[in-house]
Amino acid sequence: MAEEKFNVKENAIIYDTVRIGPSVQPEYPGRLSSFKELADAEELSFFNLRSTSSGPAYCNLTGKGASPFPLKFESFGIKFHYPTPNLDSTSPFSGRRQSAKIFQNILPEHAWVYVQVNEDKVLMLKPFMIPPGYGPSGSEMREDQNTSGSYSLIGSSGFPSWNNRYQFTGNMLEIPKGTPWKAVLAFSNYGKQLLRALGNVEPLEINEATLPNEALIEMSARGLRYVQQRGEYRYV
Repeated sequence: MAEEKFNVKENAIIYDTVRIGPSVQPEYPGRLSSFKELADAEELSFFNLRSTSSGPAYCNLTGKGASPFPLKFESFGIKFHYPTPNLDSTSPFSGRRQSAKIFQNILPEHAWVYVQVNEDKVLMLKPFMIPPGYGPSGSEMREDQNTSGSYSLIGSSGFPSWNNRYQFTGNMLEIPKGTPWKAVLAFSNYGKQLLRALGNVEPLEINEATLPNEALIEMSARGLRYVQQRGEYRYV
């Protein structure tokens, strides 16, 4: 009796992150030390430069540029995240707070993202049309509404709802095993002006401590992968 192996479906979420800040390790692929350096970059690539060896907090791909598994994606999302530099400030109009707001909520309007499989661009949209679906949400309390004077601002470029992502309706995006693919982010001339105006990534100030800060741009894809597992063989 012959043994025939069949692929098994698994839920899959993959993510990849561009890190921006002076403390990002030089060996991190695609490292950017400042917003000015980000403005000078022609484009940013996802899913083809980094892997888990770059740090599983930032990328969970086991290979670069071509998947070791057949993939079917149902949705994509992209997140812009810049922790507010001065966490102690009670003023919502602090210039350093405004830098975080510009990066997270204005810059994504002046950029575009495309997904490329082999030489075919299968998707091209603005980042705000591809919300992340996960991550921090924002909250605010003005001083005149709160006697303690506290002010909370934790933000990202999208609301953390599971379905708040770009959804492939009908057929999923299929990527065969070993097929080169990537996602690419690029900024308009005005977006580059915004980044140059932001300049450096400001350090975090927490109480009396000053800590390195990082801005992140994370792209994620959700769907299915098809793998062969022990014990999952079918006999004919």
